Amino acid sequence: MGYYKPHLLLFNTIINKFGTTPQNIIHIGDKLETDIKGVQDCGFHTIWFNEFNHPKSDKIHPDYEIS
Repeated sequence: MGYYKPHLLLFNTIINKFGTTPQNIIHIGDKLETDIKGVQDCGFHTIWFNEFNHPKSDKIHPDYEIS
């Protein structure tokens, strides 16, 4: 695509490709800054895959957390 997370054009391309809205998408990611914050800025739902029990962030709040 030519863009990398958390670039908004990447996520908007996904929304347009599937013809849906951000509220209908849930994204699973393991990095708070790129995977979680980036998609939250677009309105996606988020699951943080915290495999190594990293500390929670005061600024980024995923909808769900799994390990």
